[in-house]
Amino acid sequence: MLAGCYLFFVESLLKGGVANEKAIDLLFVLKASGYHYLLLSEQSHKTREELAMMLNDAGFRDITPNEIYTTTLASIDWICSKYPNKNKAVMLGGKGMHKTLGEHGFTFTHNNPDWLFMGQNRELGYIDYNEALQSVFNGAYIIQTDGRKIQNRSGVKCLGAGSVTRMLAYASNLEPIDFSRGSKRFMRQVVRYLDVPVENLIMVGTSYNRDIIPCNQYGITTVYVTKGRGMDGFDFNDVVHPDYIVEDFDGLMK
Repeated sequence: MLAGCYLFFVESLLKGGVANEKAIDLLFVLKASGYHYLLLSEQSHKTREELAMMLNDAGFRDITPNEIYTTTLASIDWICSKYPNKNKAVMLGGKGMHKTLGEHGFTFTHNNPDWLFMGQNRELGYIDYNEALQSVFNGAYIIQTDGRKIQNRSGVKCLGAGSVTRMLAYASNLEPIDFSRGSKRFMRQVVRYLDVPVENLIMVGTSYNRDIIPCNQYGITTVYVTKGRGMDGFDFNDVVHPDYIVEDFDGLMK
């Protein structure tokens, strides 16, 4: 087993709320062996407490909120370090995002907001999107916390939060500040949050483009979990490639 602090995305460990049994075993072995890990997530509509409960309900063992770091938290840490006096926000997201922002001192107002936080909220519509667009025209910068273009809902492919963000970015001609899964800015905040040298970090990912490439380019050791998928079509080269390739999570325990 590789020595270091392991990184996993919650979205790699669960699919449709169902846990990968081999991932459950791997996290148990890591904790029992004294290895540290951090669970990442761009499910910005949930708090860390809600994500921990979701994982434990799915069969993972003793996951705590402190073992989870979300894209919303990363964006908050970035803003607080660079712009500590800019705390006026508008958001399109769920209750978890609202609670997290409030706990970190953000106030919600449409009166000259500093930031527009973009997350997931399936209940919003045209009027909400237009109000958000006006906040951008009034000076708010777009913070992207969820980059998923398409999200499955009961087996139906639906518009993802990332697509809504891109729509507002296109309408306002303003690029979002991206903290979603796969962004270099998010991984930079993960490293700062852990305060661990990058050479001691190990990303175990199931998405080549969103997990492996950004971490590989940042100098983080990468383990690509193929889940039985073939390797055709991936643009491996001498610079960008996984450090290790396994078929499933139990490959790390061998």
